Amino acid sequence: MSDYDLGEGVVPTVIYNDLAQFTYGAASTATAGFPVTKKERIALGNLDMYAMDTFKASQRWTLMAGLRVTWNTNPVNQHGLFARPAGSFLNMGHNISQPLNQAIQTNVRTLFPGTPLLSWQPRASVAYKLSDKTAVHAGGGIFNDIIPAQVADLGATNAPYAPVFVGGINGQVGGIGIAPGVPNSAVDASAQANQSFQTAFGSGGAPCAGLPAGAPTCPLAVNLNTFPSGTLKTPYFLQWSLGLERELGARGSLRIDYVGTRSVHEPYQVQLNGYQTVCNDCFAPFAYNQPLDQRFGSVNEFRTDAGSNYTGLQTSATKQFGGLTLRGNYTYSHCLDEVSNGGLLAFSSLGISLSAAGRSA
Repeated sequence: MSDYDLGEGVVPTVIYNDLAQFTYGAASTATAGFPVTKKERIALGNLDMYAMDTFKASQRWTLMAGLRVTWNTNPVNQHGLFARPAGSFLNMGHNISQPLNQAIQTNVRTLFPGTPLLSWQPRASVAYKLSDKTAVHAGGGIFNDIIPAQVADLGATNAPYAPVFVGGINGQVGGIGIAPGVPNSAVDASAQANQSFQTAFGSGGAPCAGLPAGAPTCPLAVNLNTFPSGTLKTPYFLQWSLGLERELGARGSLRIDYVGTRSVHEPYQVQLNGYQTVCNDCFAPFAYNQPLDQRFGSVNEFRTDAGSNYTGLQTSATKQFGGLTLRGNYTYSHCLDEVSNGGLLAFSSLGISLSAAGRSA
């Protein structure tokens, strides 16, 4: 597939905070992205194989067993323009004197450090007929899920291939004017910052040259997307059930089921370089004016450590009166969920966010 998302932000976005800034043409922030290409080709492959058999052991016993085997490829950037650390941000060295071209791998083709070769998903069920009108059944299985292809954007938008810089009064690289080409332009300041960054990155220069005393981040700090170290753990779901079915008269039935689901290795994203600017010990464990690594701004890590549990007692009764069918259902359940919306979409746009100088905490 062709990924055009890298073109977002090429046209600078200028924000005013008040009427005075609007009147005098001053930018609060001027944000611009500098991708080396606006389109990249991402290759993915998925193959599923499934086998199932049903065995009727007797007039009362019925058995079913199945197995699904899934092969998912590691997303490949056919231009070799993924950039990422070798593993998790937490496993990196955080010495601010280390050149960024030693911390960030470039010309990377695969999105994750490693992916499992196969995902095995067995499942089985059994049904037993207690009488002509009553039967019990039980079953369980493992069901695998894939990682959404949109995650490839995280590796494609890392520096040095697609850095973002913010100019303006409240930006990281300065400038005031909203238009390019005018004296002290915020837009031009962003472009100049990108040129300086690319020069320092390519030559292995000091990433934090000119860092003012007390500043939380380096002047040319860039955002970063990272992934867990080692082999990616793909999400899967354990599901099980135990139920009873009973015929009620000639036209009625009752069904009672205990069902359960447990999800493991659910995907989500977390910020790992947060800090706050309020006071010492405020909003612990976020440090005061001191991110974990000053060479970077917002560090977003894609992880698969979340999970959820669901158990429920489900009942259903059906009765037919001529051409009319009545159905009643009741469920008593409990669930515990660590992640919502697949872990990749915002659950609430009004959620609490700690920020400092444009850096998400």
